[in-house]
Amino acid sequence: MEKIIVGDHTSEAAWANPVEGAHWLRDWRVGEWLTGPVTPLFVSLLLPKLAESRENWGLGVIPWKGMAKRSLIAKLPWYMTINGYLYCRTDLKMIQAVVYTAHFTLRSMIKPGWYADWLTKAEPLFDGLLAELCERPVTDLTTDELIERINTLTVYVAEWWHPLAYSGIDVFYLRFVYDRFVKEPQFSPQTLLFGYPGPLVDMQQSAWEIAEQIKKLGLGDDLEGAIAHPDVVPMVDRYYASYGHLVDSIDPVHSVLRENPQRLIAAVKGFVSGEVQEPARRHRRTAAKRKAATDSALGKVSGPGGVLFRNILKFAQNLAASRERVAWNFQKGFGELRPALLELGDRLAANGKLERADQLFFLNWEEVSASLADGQSNFSTLADERREIWQTQQRLASPPRIPAVEDPTWSSQGPLPTGLSVERTLVGGGASAGLVTGRARVAHTPAEADELQQGEILIAHATTPAMNSAISRAAAIVADVGGMVTHSSLIAREFGIPAVIGTEVATHVIKTGMELEVDGDKGVVRIL
Repeated sequence: MEKIIVGDHTSEAAWANPVEGAHWLRDWRVGEWLTGPVTPLFVSLLLPKLAESRENWGLGVIPWKGMAKRSLIAKLPWYMTINGYLYCRTDLKMIQAVVYTAHFTLRSMIKPGWYADWLTKAEPLFDGLLAELCERPVTDLTTDELIERINTLTVYVAEWWHPLAYSGIDVFYLRFVYDRFVKEPQFSPQTLLFGYPGPLVDMQQSAWEIAEQIKKLGLGDDLEGAIAHPDVVPMVDRYYASYGHLVDSIDPVHSVLRENPQRLIAAVKGFVSGEVQEPARRHRRTAAKRKAATDSALGKVSGPGGVLFRNILKFAQNLAASRERVAWNFQKGFGELRPALLELGDRLAANGKLERADQLFFLNWEEVSASLADGQSNFSTLADERREIWQTQQRLASPPRIPAVEDPTWSSQGPLPTGLSVERTLVGGGASAGLVTGRARVAHTPAEADELQQGEILIAHATTPAMNSAISRAAAIVADVGGMVTHSSLIAREFGIPAVIGTEVATHVIKTGMELEVDGDKGVVRIL
């Protein structure tokens, strides 16, 4: 059993199941947007609102007409934290799940474009609300106004969690009808979802344009100096204004993109060297693959099955074109929330309640409120103790499942990961089509992902939007966790590269430098 050592105190890191008969996955649902153990502030401020949004299909900020309220199909409690790690429950309320599936099918048949139509109306509404809320700089707010902004931003980000977490059942439906009704298929069904335009492609194109300007000025040998050149700075400012809110993690203890200039330098470096092609060109090629696969499939269906396939295809493609925009909006609030929290931390430090602003993340929200009301208490020692625990938790080997995968009751939850077989093969979910071979690059953090070279295969616990520049150089993605509509899957299909997700052990058994074969159609990774 692992030890948690803080100062002179030692405790055991136990991973017992808190609910008899329940099944839990680490870094699933909300957890796919986390990068390790969570902080007390995340657990007390953000997680309750994210949970409320999922349980109630939104919080009413942006009108959502897709489902009835209280449609949560997971059994309660549906999430927990243990030794700092978030786990979500996989056990379903079967009656609600059947109703949900039937409702989904009817909506996709009657109005395949309903999700895209909703998003078209929701985005400008949200942008207006966010702009109005954040019109004044945080430094100009009174402390009461700052607290109100933080609470409102928490609601705003949670509001987008519901449509972001909207089930990937459309992808499974698409696979089912494709395999059943498309005669003699020439393409993988995943290719039907390749290469949709979106903000991530625009972001890469913006970095490419910065690189082109740097090359034009002859500054390619000094990229740090180049991005500070007067003829480049306006382009860099526009880049951060549009994309600086992207997160490493939805726990605000972690920085956002605008705080890490090395990420932009790493992205620009590949374009300056010519190793990475223009994103717009790559996108056109990937979109052409989708069109060819779509035309081929539509030409091979007929009758009632063909009608069903056409409607499911239209709905799935509408979702594919929309989901990355939803993720984009989800992160906008975090780009405003972290500066507001740091400003509050600065004020507590100035008043002697903390020694440093970032200690705020290791208090719970109730303690923050108490520190504002109490003129005497200093919370620095408590915050530092919790930070030390958090840092220790990062080194724990947290299990991907509770109970362990060997527990026979997991058989009722669907296919299980096989681990590394004697044939040196990993099996996961095939999330994006294609077959490639290449050198592995294991990345546990976005900074490690920046070291990825052109044509390498990215091995990660999960990918985050902060890794997108690195992913543009990847030949394929292999992830421990994820589903058909998580970031690893979406970005792989957007870039048209193979992806295998949900292996649970890839980062543990694959080492940087290994030669791999990744089959995104079959969901198989072979160590060569």
